[in-house]
Amino acid sequence: DAGLLRGVCERLFMPVRRPNTSPCGDAEPSMRIEDVGFEYFLDDPRLGDGREHTWFTYVPRAAKKPDAGWPLVMFYHGGSDNPAEAAEMSKLHELGEREGFITVYSWGSDRCGWNSAMNPDQEDDADFCDRLIDYMIANYPVDRERVYVTGFSNGAAMAQTVALLHPEKIAGLFHIDSNWPGKYGGYQAVTAQDIKDYEAQYGPIPDGALVAIRTDWSKHWPDMNALSGIAEDGSENFPGWSLEALKYIYEERNAAANGHEALDTDASAEAAKAGDLACERYVLEKGKLQIEVLCNLDQVAPAGAILFAAWPRIEGATGLPVRVWAVTE
Repeated sequence: DAGLLRGVCERLFMPVRRPNTSPCGDAEPSMRIEDVGFEYFLDDPRLGDGREHTWFTYVPRAAKKPDAGWPLVMFYHGGSDNPAEAAEMSKLHELGEREGFITVYSWGSDRCGWNSAMNPDQEDDADFCDRLIDYMIANYPVDRERVYVTGFSNGAAMAQTVALLHPEKIAGLFHIDSNWPGKYGGYQAVTAQDIKDYEAQYGPIPDGALVAIRTDWSKHWPDMNALSGIAEDGSENFPGWSLEALKYIYEERNAAANGHEALDTDASAEAAKAGDLACERYVLEKGKLQIEVLCNLDQVAPAGAILFAAWPRIEGATGLPVRVWAVTE
């Protein structure tokens, strides 16, 4: 009976949710968005860029009185999320009600993610974010000296982009679950010292481990030019391993495999310096396994995950498609 099943779903499952920011996946009551008191701007053209945009605004009750000088917090959702999910995940508007700031949850122009890398072939989200901040300052009691940006994952990257582009407008940034832009971007290579710094925090790499570099480079998918880091001169520029780092995990430690999000083992700078894919040759000569073009490493704990990898056994193949998943806290 479809009606019975729908009733069970509505009474048992829809009133609760498991937020992706909970370390244990604990269930909590679902937010009834219609009861929150958002101002909804749905497919709205008022920003004047010839496009329609969507965002939710929450103004604390006290801020609705004639006044000025309220902080503004712009929250950018994670990849594949939307303003409602961002609000339910972060609940920044509830904090804003208590502590006194206006909250805005906006939706990426392509209704999926943010063009934080400012790819010219994609929507200009940087311009959208800038226009929305200006709109909020012009139409709400916002203190223009206290505008803050934040976000989760892909949205955190967008917050970083906005802050870097407009330091004159942004008073502060708090990004959630995202690397700082350029930490391992472009020509950057992971060094042995980077791994030692990691071990100082999480402990020595155990025997038989897979050691993977998280760079969030996989978020460029499926744009192959972005994945390759194609520069104006046509050269490739993406992060990866240095030879000293690989020697450390295999000779100082006893790792079983290495992994990365980029298309190749060698960081572009290392390959250019050696005139060869020296890092990849080293891994193959050691008889070790490596997994390339990994994704979703931002959802895996920094240490202690159990990895499963499965691939077809094709005789004579130099590389194989692989399915990888992790059991992680």
